[in-house]
Amino acid sequence: MTIDQKWMIGLTGVLAAVAIAQALLFLWQLRMVRRSLTDSKTAADAAKMAAVAAEASIVEMGRIAVREQRAYLSISFGGVVPQDRETAYRFEVRMKLKNDGKTPAYNVTFRTAADVLPMPLPDDFGFPLPDVDPNRSVSVIGPDQDKVLTAVIGRLLSDSEVEQLKKRPEQGFYIWGQVNYDDAFGVRRVVRFCQTLAWMSDGSAMSRDTSRYNESD
Repeated sequence: MTIDQKWMIGLTGVLAAVAIAQALLFLWQLRMVRRSLTDSKTAADAAKMAAVAAEASIVEMGRIAVREQRAYLSISFGGVVPQDRETAYRFEVRMKLKNDGKTPAYNVTFRTAADVLPMPLPDDFGFPLPDVDPNRSVSVIGPDQDKVLTAVIGRLLSDSEVEQLKKRPEQGFYIWGQVNYDDAFGVRRVVRFCQTLAWMSDGSAMSRDTSRYNESD
């Protein structure tokens, strides 16, 4: 074998070794690229999950803040002004509307009604309310402040009816109504209430909630 032939064989071997090395390097680079892509996807998925968790946490914190800071209007019994047959003044029931929350209640409006009705109320009773008065008051009730809601019965009762009511017969004296307001976060809220009155032996009156129509959001 001549020197030229030996040189060609040696060169061919070197070229083959270089080709093999390049192929191995390419395979290693491909593996590293795949691993990098996998790691990047894992990191992206983790970042996405963290972002979703953070967003959910922020939303929940906002809900907690609203629950803790919003206005909460409640209704409680205030008293009864008795009727006067000589002046034709009808029974008037007064309720206290109070803001138990930490921020004002805005655009507060209400409608109320009162009547003598069967006890218990029929299941189909619809709690009718008067039409919206265009001149009704629209007010703001600050935290721990209150105002008086009133409802006047639609007719004068006879003395015998009054006595029967005070003995808690088959009929009762009811007051019901609906209050609407906006909280500090711009959410429109509603409170519905219905109470029936009872007279004590000393002539004073108290109230209790009925089983229906007492609800709020």
